[in-house]
Amino acid sequence: MNKNGDKRSIRLLTRIALLISVAVTACIFPYFESLMAVVGSICVVLASFLLPCCCYLKISGTYRKWSFELVGIIWIIIFGTVAGVVGTYASISDLVGKM
Repeated sequence: MNKNGDKRSIRLLTRIALLISVAVTACIFPYFESLMAVVGSICVVLASFLLPCCCYLKISGTYRKWSFELVGIIWIIIFGTVAGVVGTYASISDLVGKM
């Protein structure tokens, strides 16, 4: 087998192991989907709103002076933070409600 075949089989085995571990965890812990909702809401907000805006501010240097662009980006960051807090609160309250 060549190197690409070895990497492909390792990736396949890793994916299968991850799938099996998530399935076993979901069967053992009855509220696993609520826990994953909490993790998902935090990760989505970070990956969709906060991280791109912060990286753009750092790369472009827009943060050095006040402008309409900076105000718009700050509003996106505020909206993302509020959406993350609300989503996380809803997920946690759902998890607590099921217990």
